Amino acid sequence: MTSLVFDKDSMINTTIQLNLSPAYTVSTRFPGSTTEIRSAGTGTVVGRINRRTYLPDTVAFPDAPNRKAVKISTWLKDAKLADGSPGSVLQLGKESTFLVAHSDYELALFAGDMKTILAHWQPRTGSANRALIIFAGMEKHQTEILAAFLFQEQKIRRRTPMGATTAQAAMTGYMKQ
Repeated sequence: MTSLVFDKDSMINTTIQLNLSPAYTVSTRFPGSTTEIRSAGTGTVVGRINRRTYLPDTVAFPDAPNRKAVKISTWLKDAKLADGSPGSVLQLGKESTFLVAHSDYELALFAGDMKTILAHWQPRTGSANRALIIFAGMEKHQTEILAAFLFQEQKIRRRTPMGATTAQAAMTGYMKQ
C-alpha cells in the first residue's frame, strides 16, 4: 500500500510526500489553467492536466509510451453506475476502473467488479493532512491515479457550495463533467 500525503489541502499547488520524502510537486499558475505534476526528485513533468476555456480539457503523461495529450472526456469517461449514481471510467492498462463518490472515502477508485477498492482518499480526522491511498499492485499506475483524483477533486471544488464535503458534492451531481 502506498500513501501519498499532501503538504496542504490544495489540488493545484502542493508537495506530495511518500514515506516522509517529497515525491511530487503539483503546480498551477492560476486556477483554471494547466496543472503540472512533477517528480520532486528530478523536477521532470510526469503528468499535465490542461484546462481550456474553448477547447476540450486534456491530460498528458510525458513518460508514458503514448506521450500525446488526450481529451479528459476520453481518458476519464463519464459513466452511470448500476445504482444510477454518477462516476467515471478510468482505463488503467487493460483494466477498466471506476472513480466514484464514496461515503467513507469521499472518492474511491474501484476495480471493474465494483467491489475491490484500488485507491481512495484517506478519511479525514482532526488536523491530519489529506492523503491518497493506493493499494498494492497499482503502483505502476500511480501517476495516472493521482492525476485522476486531482482532476476530479478540482472539478468538484469548483462546483461545490462552500462547506460541502467531496462525497456530498459528488453524490448530488457535481461529478458530472
